[in-house]
Amino acid sequence: MSNQELAARIIELIGGNSNISRAAHCMTRLRLNLYNNDLIQLKEIESLKGVLGAQMQNQQLQIIIGPQVGSLYNEIAAQANLNPAADAPKTNQKLFTRFLDPVRHLSSGHPRHCRRRYAEGHHRPFKGS
Repeated sequence: MSNQELAARIIELIGGNSNISRAAHCMTRLRLNLYNNDLIQLKEIESLKGVLGAQMQNQQLQIIIGPQVGSLYNEIAAQANLNPAADAPKTNQKLFTRFLDPVRHLSSGHPRHCRRRYAEGHHRPFKGS
């Protein structure tokens, strides 16, 4: 299945491009925040050729594609009329700052439950001072 076909099928199985709130990707996963998660057809997405797995994590649909996820993301962005630059991570931060943000967040007097949730992988650092 080509990236064009896979992108079109994924968009269809998540409820169409009007259901996409935000799209991004990491090294291997396509990450989609949707307006209505009830429209997701998870089993059908998992069965697509080229998809290694799919899961919901913190109200975000994560579709495991592999190292070629970037080209699929670009195709989905094109077909769904998304602005990839708006969803791209900030790259102007220095590497040290990106590493230090979670550490600073956890040591800034946040309650114990926040530190525990972050250690368990259930909490993301805030974007602010």
